[in-house]
Amino acid sequence: MSNIWDEILAAVDTTSPVTRAEVKAVFSGWGAIVPSDYIDLLARTNGCWIRLGEQRLRLYSLSEMRRFRSDYGFGQYFDEAVIFGSNAAGSVYCFDTTSSEPQIWETMFVPFSKEVVEDCGRSLANLISAMGGAPNAGEKVTVELGGSTREWHARAPLAHGGSPTEPGNWVEIDVPSPEHAEICRFWNDVWQSKQNR
Repeated sequence: MSNIWDEILAAVDTTSPVTRAEVKAVFSGWGAIVPSDYIDLLARTNGCWIRLGEQRLRLYSLSEMRRFRSDYGFGQYFDEAVIFGSNAAGSVYCFDTTSSEPQIWETMFVPFSKEVVEDCGRSLANLISAMGGAPNAGEKVTVELGGSTREWHARAPLAHGGSPTEPGNWVEIDVPSPEHAEICRFWNDVWQSKQNR
């Protein structure tokens, strides 16, 4: 794994307008303790796409993360989590705000709920390992700064009976966006009302 992590850092050849101190301060304000490898990468990129063979990891910029906190209403569904990335196919990665040390969880945009959390370790390197990310033979790890904001989203979420294989159920949508926020709020409200019965 350290080889892949070294490749990721080597693929970033730019400096970001974000400092390590700013990253720490933002997450501290949200009550999250974040791993140093994540701080290092975000301070170098302020958001990026990492491609490891078939796996993709999108790390959101600080401004995108602020939008998740404000526009999506995620605090009312799962206040203990702060979204910082996704696999661009419905799964999101969060920091646990209740832990005294870094803790990464995987959950979904819908339902954004502690009931469907999986533990992904205590560092970004752990998360990448849990994703099974590795370049194919002869391929290099790529890190794309900025890039597309388009991600795949299920029209009918899997947790509500949507099909994981029906092509018509999957659409590309800007994330974050007002349209995506509205869809997530609607389906998370439905999920929450079912859980409260």
